[in-house]
Amino acid sequence: PNGKSSIFGVSLAKRANAVFAINGDFFSSNKTSVGKHIVRQGVVRKHNANGVMDALIIDANGDLKILPLATEKDFDAFGGTIVNSYAFGPGLVIDGKLITEYDEKKASGGVAAFGPAQRMCLAQVGPLEYLCVASEGPEDKGSTGLTIPQFAELVYSLGNVQNAYNLDGGSSSTMVFKGEKINSPNNPKKRPLADIIYFASAYVEESAEATNP
Repeated sequence: PNGKSSIFGVSLAKRANAVFAINGDFFSSNKTSVGKHIVRQGVVRKHNANGVMDALIIDANGDLKILPLATEKDFDAFGGTIVNSYAFGPGLVIDGKLITEYDEKKASGGVAAFGPAQRMCLAQVGPLEYLCVASEGPEDKGSTGLTIPQFAELVYSLGNVQNAYNLDGGSSSTMVFKGEKINSPNNPKKRPLADIIYFASAYVEESAEATNP
């Protein structure tokens, strides 16, 4: 998306011809983004990271890197090519280490980290190998939701997690597979999204002429 409007995740995923998609950090170029450094497809959209939020970088190799409480100096010092960066957080697992302490005064986590809610995370478990984890929330019948520390423990317990980053949650939490929203099926609430992270297939079906000359 262009960061100037929001639509439901299923529509965004279909527009991108995504096989699988999750919500991003709700970046909007129409809103003031204080303390954030945002890159989309190599273009810097915001550059005022002020050490308050954990940042996620996706580099040219497809690797995830988390900058805790990122500043502009941290971004300047990054040695790779930043293709996309996200400002939401917090980091759940950083360089293979489970994060257990979160400062409720900081935006990366904040008070919302300690209330049970729907959660969404993007993680890396190997070269070009990723894990997306969603949890239900209090709006789902029979569910209570997870705090950030609980969610971090869940993600870490899945094994081989190198880096894992918390994305926008609550009613924004959206996971789409083959054009259908598959997370929190019993929750009637959903929120339009400004952005998604999606996976697409490079497979092209052979034409009839090519297969039957």
